[in-house]
Amino acid sequence: MTIGEKIKFFREMRGYNLSQLGKLSKLEASTIRKYEQGERNPKPDQLAKIAAGLNLSVSIFYDLSIETAGDVASLFFLMDDKIEFIFEGKKEDGTYDEDSVSIKFKNKSLQKFLMNWATIKAMLDNIEEQAADISNESVKKTVREEKNSMYEKFKFTQMDSPIMVTKDTSGLAVRNYTPPSEEN
Repeated sequence: MTIGEKIKFFREMRGYNLSQLGKLSKLEASTIRKYEQGERNPKPDQLAKIAAGLNLSVSIFYDLSIETAGDVASLFFLMDDKIEFIFEGKKEDGTYDEDSVSIKFKNKSLQKFLMNWATIKAMLDNIEEQAADISNESVKKTVREEKNSMYEKFKFTQMDSPIMVTKDTSGLAVRNYTPPSEEN
């Protein structure tokens, strides 16, 4: 998804029209429309205003480039700074066996997300296996596009969760936002 497609996706998910998002983000509705249609790309400060208007982290609009083990390690260290997780697996002399080590989140919301993600990935893998057996290329392409669309929808609805999971959060806490009224 492009940045513009993501803006539109989250705007519509929130039930906002362009005018409402414009007021919340202090940008012109016509400017946001141009971003959504791919006619223009927002500058970082404008994207931050849109994210604030949608009550999202601006990072949700960026695609990270993850190519190396170091890139993945940096994500784990970022997570370790903010959330609590537990290493599990077989240990011998205090060292984990590389084939059994895994992580489990202490936060139940994150653990539930992980369960849901594993479940949908298994379902999508099953769809892909079935698509491979389809001889009609047009039908195969349609099935794969639908599968990819299902995954994108799952991904972005999960990324929109307001549940706070940082180490300093106790109990259930959510990021609050007030939907705009028509007169806002």
